[in-house]
Amino acid sequence: MGAILVVGGSVGYMAGGLIFGPPSRDQRIATLFEEVCVRQAFGEARTEPPYQKVVPVRSFDNTRLWVDPVSASFLEIPDAKCDLKTHDPNALSRVDAEKLAARIEPIVLDSFPDLAFDPSVTLGDGTISRGWMRGEAMSPERRGVVFFAYPEMEDGAGSSLTLFYPDPPG
Repeated sequence: MGAILVVGGSVGYMAGGLIFGPPSRDQRIATLFEEVCVRQAFGEARTEPPYQKVVPVRSFDNTRLWVDPVSASFLEIPDAKCDLKTHDPNALSRVDAEKLAARIEPIVLDSFPDLAFDPSVTLGDGTISRGWMRGEAMSPERRGVVFFAYPEMEDGAGSSLTLFYPDPPG
């Protein structure tokens, strides 16, 4: 009976891995954003991210950096913001960047109803840019969420999803 349970459990685990593979890159980055950055914006303690697969890279000058091998992205948490970035050769494709922009919009609208869509947040032609902000530009009250992706940039494609905290969390 015990052997049947062990074999059955092993087969079920492997089959689940085939059916429910790893999340897409845009889904994983959106999940990291929501479960790390957004939670910290609401005062959750600044501790290690709740992901065993996120690999610490460095911690200095109040900045912590991890690599997420699932999404090939970097999670960086300095004092006043939370960043998720991709870089060449693992930059998001245009399709993945558009999917990520669509995934983060409801997260931002639900989590931060005080932020307004800001069409002036852009890096220019050929980029995917979204911004939801509050406060005047360059003022200490300025906070919000910005997403930039530049998949076709010759000098280094990449993306950046950043949540600017009004005050350092924690």
